[in-house]
Amino acid sequence: MKTLKLFLLSFLFFLSSCNFSDNSRTDMLGFNLDQESSNSSYSKDGYCIYDGDILLQKDGSRTYSNILSNPTLWPEGIVYYNFNNCSVSHKENIRHALNILMAATTIKFVEEVEMVSGPLITFNFIENGDCNSHLGMHPVHQNINLTIGCFGEDKVLHEVFHALGVHHEHNRKDRDNYIEMFWDNIKTDYFFAFTKQNEMVAPAYGSYDYKSIMHYNSLAFTKSGNPVFKKLNGELIATNTQLTKSDINGVNYLYRDEVKNRSTVIIDVASPTQFVFTKLAPFIVNFTWDAIGTKGYSSKVIINDAVYNNITNFSFSPPDFGIYTIRFEVYLNGKLISYNHRDVEYIYKP
Repeated sequence: MKTLKLFLLSFLFFLSSCNFSDNSRTDMLGFNLDQESSNSSYSKDGYCIYDGDILLQKDGSRTYSNILSNPTLWPEGIVYYNFNNCSVSHKENIRHALNILMAATTIKFVEEVEMVSGPLITFNFIENGDCNSHLGMHPVHQNINLTIGCFGEDKVLHEVFHALGVHHEHNRKDRDNYIEMFWDNIKTDYFFAFTKQNEMVAPAYGSYDYKSIMHYNSLAFTKSGNPVFKKLNGELIATNTQLTKSDINGVNYLYRDEVKNRSTVIIDVASPTQFVFTKLAPFIVNFTWDAIGTKGYSSKVIINDAVYNNITNFSFSPPDFGIYTIRFEVYLNGKLISYNHRDVEYIYKP
């Protein structure tokens, strides 16, 4: 018997800039805008683009300032996602990055085969576009937009961290204790990507981390080829392509309360992954899980168009030989909390 342990997993548009408050953006967000930056954001396609790659979208009565200072976390640290316009290799790269994050942190990702209403992340490939993400969870639906060059492990993880509610490391309030800015070297249109924040907007988790997946490199948005910032000792900062201990600890700390409410479900699939027949015939799959019969829990098995509810085994009559993907789902009070796919090969052997 194979045991799989699965953890339970009114836009306001504007013409020139994003309006953060009726009075002063500085007062609302505490930005240090004086000589450092003429703007901290710009608008595009109905979104406020903040800090270079963060999409802000009005969420009911919440203002941009509310979202920045208090991004919504994913309940129980479980993130649902799917793909749009992504190739097979794109999907493999994204899944690889998510698996790395799941192995290192308490965050869990659940791939949704069908397009459903949110909360849900869609990894969206745009051939001629930008790499960006919402900050935290949007209550309806949100994109992580990826273009050519954005499918490396570090790029995907960077945008996913934004979707989890994490800001840029190099814009921390205490960054002047660790890096020196060279504003004359930054493309004027990208000053907003280096706006220093205060604790209300982006509280710092742990020590400053030059190698954080959320830290830009020293040549980001340079207009002259010269560094836009350096360490105080004069060293350049390179792009790090892997999660650091601080990245991992920061996410785990951010979601420390959410994951406390997560349950654990063990799914047992006793049937083999191969069935050999001399002619077409039904095959039997046995499916059990440790919360079966408990109030509030239910299960579902989906194979092709057939759906089996609250069963411990089922018989399926395939129309032809080949490989079939069986999806096992467990629900708590109607909410999907655990799932797994299993490929079964239906073989003809005379």
